[in-house]
Amino acid sequence: MGEDPPADGRYVRRSMTVPNDLSSLCGGCHAAMNEPHRPGCAKARCPYCGGQRYDCHEPPGCEVFGGVIDDKPSMWWGRWPQDIAAERYGVDKREIFDLIEVGLFVWDPDTQLFKPAD
Repeated sequence: MGEDPPADGRYVRRSMTVPNDLSSLCGGCHAAMNEPHRPGCAKARCPYCGGQRYDCHEPPGCEVFGGVIDDKPSMWWGRWPQDIAAERYGVDKREIFDLIEVGLFVWDPDTQLFKPAD
């Protein structure tokens, strides 16, 4: 009927879905790629300003967006947003933080990724 169990006696559950690359899981909450972070994840970013979510989702709220506190999910894309921006726009990963800090790259609340400033 089913497959024979492994010779070493381990139980293998065939219906379980496990990502092929465990490195794509969030290091804080183990959210899978393209899924929202779990509540309370220290790695999650504020979906409005790109800062750390725990700084923005406690009173007084996200200062960039006038004290907003809501339940909009913070997405995990399988990699850090700044790494995605560096790859997408051909920027050295070691330089992307400086470009964000001086305002040459900005947070896009719609995509929850960094993009070049207009």
